[in-house]
Amino acid sequence: MRLTAFWKPVIISVILTPVFLFIAVISGGAGHGNYFLAKVLFPFTMLSTYIFHSITGPFLLFTIIQFPIYGIAIGRARRRERRGLTTIWLISIHVIAVLAGFLFVDQNFS
Repeated sequence: MRLTAFWKPVIISVILTPVFLFIAVISGGAGHGNYFLAKVLFPFTMLSTYIFHSITGPFLLFTIIQFPIYGIAIGRARRRERRGLTTIWLISIHVIAVLAGFLFVDQNFS
């Protein structure tokens, strides 16, 4: 069975999501570690802690679907021969969110 250009990044992102979640949870040490890797991997959820002072349900869901969304965006872009531009945009947005996550720090998630 041959995978189409759309499905390859989607499948890769779905496979990587639980690995990245595991890494983020382990680095957090159940509240006794640091959140560096969680902030790097899941910056949008960690940014939400600055506002809500905890990880809320909707942002926990976003943590689970963040990388599959990236995979879908890259998969769609591959169909239209815009994979490079889309990947650059996704990385740029992600890096900006990571930097913002380190700039705006909640005392419980520093």
